[in-house]
Amino acid sequence: MVNLQTMSEQPLLSLDREEIVSLARETQFAPNGIVSRMLLRAPNGVIQDARDYWAAGRPYYDPAAITAATLLIHGEWDQDTPGYMAQAIFGLLSNVVSKRLVVIGEGTHTVVMEKNRMQLLREVQLFLED
Repeated sequence: MVNLQTMSEQPLLSLDREEIVSLARETQFAPNGIVSRMLLRAPNGVIQDARDYWAAGRPYYDPAAITAATLLIHGEWDQDTPGYMAQAIFGLLSNVVSKRLVVIGEGTHTVVMEKNRMQLLREVQLFLED
């Protein structure tokens, strides 16, 4: 069993499969979608990229260079990447085979941990099956 008190000190990648499954079973989601038993952390590389590229007006990639089928999923309440950003990227995907933009109601940037996460998983599955 994973000790959740030491989880913040132990990288998820160092856990074996059984520990990850145990952690997933022990994690509880509050009605508002907030994880109530574990601390989630993100690498600071995301923030550095935002500073070096997006905030500086230098996109990290060119959406027009993407040619593969593309799925964009956006949470309705996402404050990190507002809806206009997803719509802008979607419009710039001019060379893709196919594209789909899905907005998940009442979802934030961490919709995968929220009450509507099953919609996210269904949308990904549908996209992969097409």
